[in-house]
Amino acid sequence: MIENENFIHAGELIRRLIEELVSNEKREYSRMSVGWDEIAGTEVAMHVFPRDIENNVLLLETDHPGWSQRILMMQGSLLKKIKNKYPQLKIKKIKVFIGDGRRSST
Repeated sequence: MIENENFIHAGELIRRLIEELVSNEKREYSRMSVGWDEIAGTEVAMHVFPRDIENNVLLLETDHPGWSQRILMMQGSLLKKIKNKYPQLKIKKIKVFIGDGRRSST
C-alpha cells in the first residue's frame, strides 16, 4: 500500500463528514432555540419552547393546553419562518406536547 501524507482513509473521511453534519445541525438547532422569540413572538415564547427535532419534526413543549391550540393555529406561519431562517434543519412538521412548564438546558 502506498503511504501518502495527503491520503485520508475512507473511514476517517466519513467520520469527519458525519461530525461536521451533526455539528452543523446542532449549531442551527441552538441558534433557532435561542432566537425562538423572534420566530414565535415574545408572548408565545414565554409558554412554548423547542424541545427537540426528530425525523424533521420540531417538538414543541407548552405549559398549557391553550398554548398548544394556539401553536397548532400558527403552525403554517411558524414553519415558513423556520424554513426561511434555518433551512439546514429541514423541519417539515411541528408536534406539540404539554410539559410540566419547567425549562431545562437539554
